Amino acid sequence: MDDRDEDRGGRPPQGLRARAGAHEWGPGGGAAAAPAPQKVVLVCREDLPTAVAVNAAAVLGLSVGHHLPGRTGPDATDASGTTYPGITTLPVPVLSAPAAEVAELFRRARADEQVATVVLTETARRAKTYEDYLEQARRVPHADTEPVALAVYGPRNRVTRLTKHLPLLP
Repeated sequence: MDDRDEDRGGRPPQGLRARAGAHEWGPGGGAAAAPAPQKVVLVCREDLPTAVAVNAAAVLGLSVGHHLPGRTGPDATDASGTTYPGITTLPVPVLSAPAAEVAELFRRARADEQVATVVLTETARRAKTYEDYLEQARRVPHADTEPVALAVYGPRNRVTRLTKHLPLLP
């Protein structure tokens, strides 16, 4: 359960289902209405060297993929009979923004109960192992978290509202 859950008394965000104390990123269960079209956007700090930005996008892409099961399309077969494993069915634009704007986007996205985020912090980027990251993260208060990049997922209109002014990563 993240701190947004605590702010809502442990209730999961609307449109997202709780799973073992964490958010499940799929559309909420319920047969009343078809889920809104979904969107994923990655946003990297504009001051990152290209290799670091590409790595951040890869880390976030793998992390988002874990939280969005069933978003991979079927295998593709070319005219020669070669088969290629399925890839995501969602477009994933990679955008850039100044560091302060990435931090503000993280804050605004987390405040939206219909939007989910995955963040790569400076603590995570500098860690040599995942265990080192977990240990270091325990020492950094939320107010001192430095987002390097983040993934934003949710209803297309809400994600677009948060990110439409940002340029593509050059």
